[in-house]
Amino acid sequence: MRIDWAGLILVSAGIVAVAYAADRAGEWGWSSPRLIGLLALAVVLFVIFILVERRVQDPLINLALFRNRAFVLITVGGTIANIVYTVTVLSTTIYLQDGRGLSPIAAGVVFLAPSVAVALAGPLAGRLAAWQPVPVLIPLTMMLGGIGLFLTSGVAAWAAYVPLLGLTGFALGLGWTLPSIGSQTVVDPARAGEAAGVNLTVMVTIAGVAVAVAGTLIELGGTGTADVAAATQGVVRLVSVLSFFGGAALLAVTLIGRRTRRASEVASPAS
Repeated sequence: MRIDWAGLILVSAGIVAVAYAADRAGEWGWSSPRLIGLLALAVVLFVIFILVERRVQDPLINLALFRNRAFVLITVGGTIANIVYTVTVLSTTIYLQDGRGLSPIAAGVVFLAPSVAVALAGPLAGRLAAWQPVPVLIPLTMMLGGIGLFLTSGVAAWAAYVPLLGLTGFALGLGWTLPSIGSQTVVDPARAGEAAGVNLTVMVTIAGVAVAVAGTLIELGGTGTADVAAATQGVVRLVSVLSFFGGAALLAVTLIGRRTRRASEVASPAS
């Protein structure tokens, strides 16, 4: 098997371009010609990458992978969950220190709740995947995380804030842990490693862009302490809505697809 050097260089360059654009967006401005040009370059690189992958004998990524409905749904769900979690980490860190005046150490103590919850979610994900299909579990965790995050943004008392933040971390931790399990169960075993790699790359790259966008929104909306608190909580509410309704939409698509597939399997013998 030959190494697809062209595909490797193209996709790597595209990811670097997107990551660098996201990193410089706050400094350059989202309407900056440099930023727009860099993003346009990334698009061109990805388009060329797709064309190359369709022609080479041993592609870096088999594009047929994206015709696998279950894999696509798992990847989309994991990406949204990862976006919501990473934006929550950024927003909450700023909120606790600049919005509520906690020291970095005190803010870190508060943030132990979601951190420990995420750590607990990892081992549990494998057991849950043996109980229910991953494409069903991921949307449910996204919806639970969205509810927990929205409630978190509306409370000030620590007795309620910390447990809700922990619940959010647990749900979203499952949401972006389960895809690494599910992506390997819905594809050919020979392509399991490739599927996991694609899944992780998409999740991390898009989440990085989302963090840059969230940081810009907070920077634009926050000047004084009250403004910072309002800006961070506004971003948190925005991603909580994304988590809940994104999960609901994915769950609906998944259940409809499963029902349609079962109906066709029942009808096949009769035909």
